[in-house]
Amino acid sequence: MHGKILDVTIHSAIGLDDVDKSGKNDPYVVVYTDLKNIKGTGGRTRALSGTKKPVWNETLSLEDIDNNTRYLYVDIMDKETTVDEPIGFAAIPLDQVTHATNHRFDGTFQVYTYKGKAKGTIDITLIMRERGQPQQNVDSSHCNFRDGVTVIDEAHKSHIKSLDRMENLADVLQVAAAVGGLFAASKFLGGGDDKKKAAKEH
Repeated sequence: MHGKILDVTIHSAIGLDDVDKSGKNDPYVVVYTDLKNIKGTGGRTRALSGTKKPVWNETLSLEDIDNNTRYLYVDIMDKETTVDEPIGFAAIPLDQVTHATNHRFDGTFQVYTYKGKAKGTIDITLIMRERGQPQQNVDSSHCNFRDGVTVIDEAHKSHIKSLDRMENLADVLQVAAAVGGLFAASKFLGGGDDKKKAAKEH
């Protein structure tokens, strides 16, 4: 293991896109530093149930942060019964925390839909620390949030679009399965009626 540790405290979000077709979003947040190794360089919060103003207040510690680590990638997802759907995303340039006083940045960051439209913000505290240094306790009520910088990284946007396509495909397959089930049931019931009719004729 090498490099520094990035503590990411995900506080809350407002004004997010409402993507849940059956009601309010069930949002959770995924953060990572490498698009090619999401599970190995990231973590996720718990999913909240049915809220337009999610409050997580969770800290995720990402390891092996070095000078080549440019962005913190943020995906806000809606928990679904089939495939989870992207609500929004953002790429946060990490020079905001590396150049900050005490290597800490309390930021309000713009979030974008999969189409690239600005929609909602998320409050995140970023703390960069050396390995072996203790983790700080972060209380959102004591944070001095300021506008942070986010960018749309094209590779990140493509990843989010692929997640959206997967969710849409899952919806189509779910509907097709339901329609197929109804068709099979109607055939079965219809077949039963035909058998009864044939029995009466005999």
